[in-house]
Amino acid sequence: MGRARGQAEAIRAGEEGSELTVAEKRHQLGVALAKAGRLREALPLLELSMQARAALLGRNHPMVADVLNDKGLVHLELGDVRRALSLLRQSLKMKQRAGVEKVSQ
Repeated sequence: MGRARGQAEAIRAGEEGSELTVAEKRHQLGVALAKAGRLREALPLLELSMQARAALLGRNHPMVADVLNDKGLVHLELGDVRRALSLLRQSLKMKQRAGVEKVSQ
């Protein structure tokens, strides 16, 4: 019974790892689209990445804050300054709470 439980936990861990990999790829693609000026296409990918990371790592994880930061930058480029500032502030607070010493600019 112990061995079966260990195998089940390993399978779940592998699934979470692959889900996190998909979330990372979505984040990377969203950033690439944003850099290419395809801002409206970038936002849904960043949102999906953020949701997956929050579900897997917790809502206040620094990797969730990274996506929030990038979403804020996209909103800034779209001219939605109020939304951009809200997302950027939220990202900064999350990183500060997590003890991230250096916040990238």
